[in-house]
Amino acid sequence: MMNARFAGYVEKVKMAKDVDGFEAVLREIASDIMKYVSEKEKVPPSVFKEIGWTNIYSEKQFDYLLSLSKKARKTDTAFVLRNCGIIVDEQRKQGCYVPAPGHHIIYINVFSMKGMQVHEFILNFVSCFAHELMHIAGINSEVEIARKEFQVAEEFLGHPLSDQQKAEVIRDAEASESPPDGGS
Repeated sequence: MMNARFAGYVEKVKMAKDVDGFEAVLREIASDIMKYVSEKEKVPPSVFKEIGWTNIYSEKQFDYLLSLSKKARKTDTAFVLRNCGIIVDEQRKQGCYVPAPGHHIIYINVFSMKGMQVHEFILNFVSCFAHELMHIAGINSEVEIARKEFQVAEEFLGHPLSDQQKAEVIRDAEASESPPDGGS
């Protein structure tokens, strides 16, 4: 089951003729999610004003970028680098991160979602993007963010999740909040 918004996104992704068209649809979805999360979580729009967002189409590239984040885990499909920007050295054709308060970069591993049905891909993309927005909004509890992701799936996309799906996500969130050795 999906609402008209979700069905519209599915149709637009199916109609995209190339990568640019596909990226345009994802930009539209991302913009809509930012508006939704801003309203739902009562986050001033200025908090989401300076967000850069990049889809990664290579596992190797994603792993490298993931290694730059101190908090992201190898199992993550998306992560955010907060309060930073990228400066590009034109001579060496490479970039480096610099402090930039209020600017955030969200990376999503689109490559990891290949092979999914279109509706599954959109659901995963929306969940990943919303998850990272919640971090930017200042929510640090993975369990709380997981519960808010359920809201996004169910209210924003009209896609109810089973109790089993929710329990699995909550278990993963709880595990990510626990120290690796099980202690405190």
